[in-house]
Amino acid sequence: MAEETSIKQLIQSIVDGQMPEVLQGTVILEKPLKIQMEGDAKWIITENNTFVPWQLTDYETEITFDNPDTKQVFTTWDMAEKFESLESKISFKEPKTKHKITVHNKLVKGEKVYILSFHYGKQYYVLDRVKTRSER
Repeated sequence: MAEETSIKQLIQSIVDGQMPEVLQGTVILEKPLKIQMEGDAKWIITENNTFVPWQLTDYETEITFDNPDTKQVFTTWDMAEKFESLESKISFKEPKTKHKITVHNKLVKGEKVYILSFHYGKQYYVLDRVKTRSER
């Protein structure tokens, strides 16, 4: 990925007279990241000049379960059953303990994204995924 750029730096570039453009593209390759811009099959941006915010990546974070009444890890149930039993709980044995989890949220092939173009089209910032009307 290109050097880290903050939202503050992006906004400052707007103030400096560079009007960024909001574009749309489609992820065509996940690693290394390649995004084909809408309307031009030859216009492909790469991770070399594109900033992707952490929430659009796979990342690790920590969580806590702080309900002291919940002490079981989980109860098993037959996956063929339509509904889990009411007694089933997902938790950790020791409440108020931090646990690491991985959030799988990276951009994947075929996803449409909104992109902010700045520095006269030399750098890009992926704003978010595009949710189509059929997905709402």
